[in-house]
Amino acid sequence: MIPDMARTAFPILLALMGSGIGLQEARGDEGAVSQAPEAAAGEEPIAVDEVAEAYRVFSEARLAQLASEREAAVLTYRRAAALDPQAAAPLVAIANLSLAARDLEAAESAAAEALERDPESAAAHRILGAVYFRRLRAGNDPETAERAISALREAVRLDPEDLQSRSELARLLAASQRGEEAAAHLRELVRRAPDAFGELALLARLRLAAGDREQAFDYLLDSLRVEPRQPEAREMLDDLLRGGGIPGRSEGEALAQVAELYETAVAAYPNDPSLRLSLADALARAGRLEDAAGAFEELLAAESESEIALMGLAMVRRQQQRLEDAEDALVRLLAVNDRSVPARLALGGVFTARCEFERAAGQFEALAGLPRDSYGLARRREVLARLAQSFQRLGRHREAYEALERAVLLAGDTSDGIRYRVALVRNRLSAGAVDEAGALLGELTREHPEDPGLQTLHAQVLSAEGKPDAALVILLRLADQYPDTAGATHALLRHLVEVGNLVDAEETARQWLRKRPEDDAFRFQLAALLERQGRFEEAEAELRGVIEAVPNHDLALNYLGYMLADRNDRLDESEALIQRALAEDPYNGSYRDSLGWVQLRKGELGLAEPNLLRARQCMPDNGVVLDHLGDLYQAKGDLEEAVRFWQLALDQEGEEEIHREAIARKIEEAGNEPE
Repeated sequence: MIPDMARTAFPILLALMGSGIGLQEARGDEGAVSQAPEAAAGEEPIAVDEVAEAYRVFSEARLAQLASEREAAVLTYRRAAALDPQAAAPLVAIANLSLAARDLEAAESAAAEALERDPESAAAHRILGAVYFRRLRAGNDPETAERAISALREAVRLDPEDLQSRSELARLLAASQRGEEAAAHLRELVRRAPDAFGELALLARLRLAAGDREQAFDYLLDSLRVEPRQPEAREMLDDLLRGGGIPGRSEGEALAQVAELYETAVAAYPNDPSLRLSLADALARAGRLEDAAGAFEELLAAESESEIALMGLAMVRRQQQRLEDAEDALVRLLAVNDRSVPARLALGGVFTARCEFERAAGQFEALAGLPRDSYGLARRREVLARLAQSFQRLGRHREAYEALERAVLLAGDTSDGIRYRVALVRNRLSAGAVDEAGALLGELTREHPEDPGLQTLHAQVLSAEGKPDAALVILLRLADQYPDTAGATHALLRHLVEVGNLVDAEETARQWLRKRPEDDAFRFQLAALLERQGRFEEAEAELRGVIEAVPNHDLALNYLGYMLADRNDRLDESEALIQRALAEDPYNGSYRDSLGWVQLRKGELGLAEPNLLRARQCMPDNGVVLDHLGDLYQAKGDLEEAVRFWQLALDQEGEEEIHREAIARKIEEAGNEPE
């Protein structure tokens, strides 16, 4: 029997020292404190006084350990282990000390020796797993990884509450491409410890790798609710949102949840600028644009030269169609960093949206002139493409062509390269160089003979060459080959309209709508076809049907408003419809023309003039706009200016909407001969 003092005092001593490990635990014999172990067959029984001495020595070792006397503690634990050769606890203690001292060899040796005495020692398995885990950080050794996994599996099996071992095991399993087993351990871990944010984030990564976007999203939200200051988890959430929808939620619901997450995070950590930035971005994505603008403004109040906040504010103002405010933010950004490529690109986009094509071209030219190492190749060729678009809108076709040629050289055989080469073909068509367009397209189609988009473009080139029947053959074949593709049917519809075959165009639209009655785009096309045939009541009914289905359908709102104004009918309602269209797209040149036209019809010349001039700025060669300007200046009594605009209208080609004979008569009535 162990002396009474040893039996009663030793467990209390261990508890006071916080060891968490007793000899009886390591030996797997709950009665070891009060009775001597039985000897195995063929062995000499252990004397009771040796076991008691082992307990005493073990307690001395613990005291030395608590006094930070590591070497003395190790030697004393060794004595305890020698006194009781069946006890694993002293060896586990040595392994722990060695692990803390980063002596991995000693830790491994002691833990292995402990397992020889007690194969069910969870602590020894845990230490071995930790040793191998640390070795893996120094190099990726598959054999060491498997040893670590095996040891940690045993530690978790023997002690399910060992969350540290479970976490390390899950990470190793994930790294060794055993995602499902890793996920199972992580799920068990977060069930036991719901606030384990790192493990929640890892679980999200594994579910994302398995294609389970919904669970990945949920785990990321849970992780960031616990600790929102995780840059990697926030980046993963951002990538997840950009990569498409979240199953089980509408886009709006998912974005609203993220915005709510960051609102709570900012309330908890109000002085964290990165969280405030994430909140502003989340609010913008969720469509809460004014709240997002306020969040960016708060960031700028703290740091007025924050490029990220200035860019974010500019993008929000761009979405709100507050282009002047967007310009102001971008100019402020460029004052901080005049070489900011995103800012100049965005500013060029703002000028393009405002139909200020000279200013847009200036921004893109400035970017194209920067040194080659200023930004990546992909962005440089996109800058050149946007510069070409600006030149094109200005009628500077040759400069647009040269910019596109440079973009093609940079893009090579990529998909962008094909896109730019198609733009070259369109450039030549708009410049009237049909033969050049055909030659360029011929090279493309030889490389990509089955591309339906190139075949559609081939039909356009044939039409420009005066071969509408040949173009029709191609488009009919494409529509038959791709009966469920809207693009093929739309190309056929457009061609039929261009050649004046409105009856077949109408039937084509109706055939599509019989298959897709909910397709508002084709219903709008049908309404336009009915209007062109003078069937105004039918057209109005179709347009009102589109607006009822999609109240902010700006194309339908503008078309109906313009149709009423053109017939001088219900002008107040006409203006209201057009104003609704402009609320959706306030810088649209066509909508500005419609508004100016109805105001002219109502005799509001002072209101009509700036709208028609803005429309001309966006569409300088549009015959309808020029005709309306002629009518405006006639109404103002300036016949010379009126004739000038009417003549400009007649000079335009390919404008089927204008009534040339009527315009010529107006010029004659003003006392001039139309040229």
